[in-house]
This record gives sequence, C-alpha cells and structure tokens, in this order.
Amino acid sequence: MTPPLIDSDHKNQEDYLKNYQLVYSASMVILMQLGFTFLEVGSVRVGFTKSILMKNMVDMIMSALMYYLIGFGLAFGDGTSSKGVIGLSHFMMISEVKNDTIHRSTAGWVYHWSYCATAATIVAGAIAERTQLLAYSVYSLIGSSILYPVITQWMWSPTGWASKANDNMALYPGVLDDAGGIAVHTCAGMCSLVSCYFVGTLAGFIVYGVVRAMRALAIDDVVDAVAVHLGCGTWSAFSAPIFSPFTKEDGSSCSIISKGISCKVGWQQLGVNMLMWLLTIVYVGAITTVVCVTLRSFRVLRVKVESEKQGVDLVEFNGLAYDHQILGVPTPAPVSRNSKRRKGGSKKVAVEASPHADTTVTVTEAV
Repeated sequence: MTPPLIDSDHKNQEDYLKNYQLVYSASMVILMQLGFTFLEVGSVRVGFTKSILMKNMVDMIMSALMYYLIGFGLAFGDGTSSKGVIGLSHFMMISEVKNDTIHRSTAGWVYHWSYCATAATIVAGAIAERTQLLAYSVYSLIGSSILYPVITQWMWSPTGWASKANDNMALYPGVLDDAGGIAVHTCAGMCSLVSCYFVGTLAGFIVYGVVRAMRALAIDDVVDAVAVHLGCGTWSAFSAPIFSPFTKEDGSSCSIISKGISCKVGWQQLGVNMLMWLLTIVYVGAITTVVCVTLRSFRVLRVKVESEKQGVDLVEFNGLAYDHQILGVPTPAPVSRNSKRRKGGSKKVAVEASPHADTTVTVTEAV
C-alpha cells in the first residue's frame, strides 16, 4: 500500500520521512488550537463560552478553506514575476511542476495551514465577548487569505524578495525568522491590537493584566494577545540577529552580542529584520484598519450592549454552556429577540454571569 501523502514520484525513504515530519509537526500545532480554546473559555465570562467555541470552529474551517483556495498560492506559489511580493501559482494546490519541492506538497500544505490557522485564531481571544460572529468570520477570512500568506511569501518562500531560501533575494542576507516571530506572532499581535482598538473595551469592565501602554490607551485585550504575541514577536525579530552566530567572509564566526560593532553581518541581519518587522506592522495594521472601519460602518463589528451584558450564549445560543445546578444559579429560559411573553406571565431572576463578574444579569424566566 502506498504511504499516505506520498505520490508516485516520492516513494523513497527520505521523502517519506520529510512528509512524516511535516504532518507530525502540523498535528502538534493543530492540537494547540485546543489549548487556545481552553485559555479563551477560561478567560471569558460564563455567558460567552459557546460563542468562543463557535469562533474557534469557524476559524479552523474558514482558514482551511481560504488557505486552500488563495492563501497557499500567495504564500508559496511562484513569485518570480511579482518580484517575490506575492505567489502566483499553486492556488487550490494546482501545479504544473511534476517534481515540486516538499513544502509545496500536500504534507507541506497541511504544515503551513496549521501556522496560518494559529495566526488567525489569536485574534479571537483578544476581541472576545464583544465581536459578532460575522465580523470574526471576516477577520479569519482576511487573515488566512491575504495577511499571513503574503508575509510568509516575503520571508519564507523560495521566491520571496526577502527570503533566505531565495538565491536572488532583493534584501541581503534575508530575514531570519525561523520561529515565526514576525510571520506569525507580530502579524497576529498587530491585527489583535488594531482590532481591540476599534472594537472598544468591555461594557462595565476595566482592563486588567495588560501592559501599561494598553491601559493608558484603554485598549481591552481579554487574553493579553497583544502583549504576548506582538511583544514577544518583536523581541524575537530583534533578538535573533543579536544573539545568533554568523559566518564572516573569512570563515570565522561572530555575533553582535560577542563581537559588538565589528560583527558587520550581524548588524546587516538586524537591519533586515527591523525593516521586515516594520513592514509587517504597517501592512497588517493598514488592512486590519480598513476591515474594522468597514465592519463598524455596517454595524456588524460589535455585539449589542444587551447581548454583551447578558452573555451572547443566552441571546444567540439558547442558554449557557454549563450545568446551572453546578454553578448554583437558577436555570434561565432561552432569551430570544423575537420571543413573546408566555401566557401566565413571567418573573425576573438574577443570574451571576461569572464568579468574577462585577455585575448581575437579570433574565426573564417564564412561569
């Protein structure tokens, strides 16, 4: 039987092991989605659990669809004719090249999609409890099709204008970003920052646990995605050239941290990384701003105040996610925008939205 993900031209052991490594690594990254989901569910109030779960499901489905149709082609397609700015082949995995590179194989697609999905889902936690499902679907669509893929073409593709894998790179010595500090974390962190700014703060809540700058700007990031991903992605972009050893023309090695100003190649690398970091900030920030302004103009960016206070789960998902007896609160009737008062009247029941909430939600229960 032919091993999975191996075509007729790649049956040797080396290619099999490369495919296996890519798929195994991708499975580890995809399993991180469960961790992200647990983190986000644990960070929001009880009334938003179903909403978060749904957004994470949408993220996986939307990112896979868009990365298959458009994203992978823009990221790893042949960008020679576009000077390495965008890929112009391999859309829907269609290729005229018979013996293509391993990263353009099916296993390569799975591997790179896992990172694309990760970059897209980071935003979900940052703007939790406030964003409509439709708006987040648009975020996922844009992030998986033109944000993350274009940046990865620049620095990871064999034809990218600033990629170390491109012998004809326009920016020597190419970007040093093996861990995705720029492509994944800076991209997702900047998208989170702009999105949090336009979505606004939580109704009735103060921003906790974020850096002082976030507090000063009154930007509410539920899971500290900006501090973690944009902050750490920035550190990665700058620290890699500072601490990494480089080989000089005479064959000796040096690093900025050890040789200081005399390590010319290290300073060149730092300059290239700083430029790519800045371009990523500008590119992602500009497109995310356009998306946010457009969604806000159509009034589909943020949920209604009533939904936010009661919990989107009660309003849109017919009840809370947890057993109310375990929570020690009365079981509320599903809240519907078009519901009519039942015969026999109703009574108001106070329901604590979360053990950590500073407000009490009033839900109408039929009698």
